[in-house]
Amino acid sequence: MATQCWESSERSVGRWPKEEGEDNRMFKTLLLQDSTQVPSISMGDQKDVPSEQLLPTHRQAHVGGAVHGEAPTPYWTQPTQCCCCSVPRWTILPLILAIVYVAGMPIVYILGHFLFYPGDDYRTVAEGCEEFSFSVGDHTVPGLRCGWPTLPSVQAQVRSKSVRPVVVIGGNGMDMYDSAAVMRKAFPIGDTWQVYAMSMPGFQFQPRREWWTRPDVALEDAHALLDYALRETGRDSAVVYGWSLGSSVATGLAASSPGKTQCLMLGNPFTTMRAAAMAMTFNLVAPWLYLLDDWPTERWAREVHSPTIVMSSLQDNIVPVHMHTDVFKSIPAKPKVLLERQAEHMDMEAFMTASAVNAVCRAPQ
Repeated sequence: MATQCWESSERSVGRWPKEEGEDNRMFKTLLLQDSTQVPSISMGDQKDVPSEQLLPTHRQAHVGGAVHGEAPTPYWTQPTQCCCCSVPRWTILPLILAIVYVAGMPIVYILGHFLFYPGDDYRTVAEGCEEFSFSVGDHTVPGLRCGWPTLPSVQAQVRSKSVRPVVVIGGNGMDMYDSAAVMRKAFPIGDTWQVYAMSMPGFQFQPRREWWTRPDVALEDAHALLDYALRETGRDSAVVYGWSLGSSVATGLAASSPGKTQCLMLGNPFTTMRAAAMAMTFNLVAPWLYLLDDWPTERWAREVHSPTIVMSSLQDNIVPVHMHTDVFKSIPAKPKVLLERQAEHMDMEAFMTASAVNAVCRAPQ
């Protein structure tokens, strides 16, 4: 009877029954077994008892004798199915999206920082310009001063009592050389202008503190340049002129220095850098926006109380045209003028009209 129990237990535990009727009979036999029929074996007597009389364990049930002529299947060789080896189909798409998101983080970070202000290779000092340096905290920053209209001696122009200081900040891909050479032409030649330019901190021109352009560092440099220009010319205020990316810095400078800003000139400004990035990439960078600096031009514009000129290129293919208007509407200053031209993003020469500058930015002698 004990042998019958062993075989029945092995058959019911080790394999799927082939004959339903036979297994049912064996299972009933097991249930009807009286506990007194199983020999009571003490621990000391187990070594003398045949193995077939011992109560089977789970492992013994699988490695016991053959059942109905079948070879026993060892426990460790039985096929098993891992509950975690197969991935549910509904998790495949989220898994792919997660991989794309993680892989895109360094790409967006590099494009948004290290390639943000590359500058260019144009380093020719134009006629009527000369290089100088000014202090920002415990370090110095290179700058460029240019007279307009050009005079034989820049220093003589600086000492002129009628000189009007201008701080110009170019856009992405511009440095102080081309910024000063091109942007000074926006001012009427009937007056004497002294233009001061700087290259925003970036890995190409000013890798002194930061390896990329940040709004707080750029604003710190712009404040120092404005103070330098006012000290050198002996004036109380200056014209602040920014284009594209430089318009954001110029807006922040004018908002935080109202008494030092004679007037503000903005060329193709954007509301925020994150909004501009969304527009340029058709919202593809939305999951990684937090990796980009915001450059909140529109928020700074609400704090500008100096006379302002906003220049809007109606064929701008980089900054959406409505952003130019949004920044203009956000400025509470009076007077303010919106100049619109059928021009592209970097077409500065289309806005070189002396009438608007004379009407808004000309200060009394």
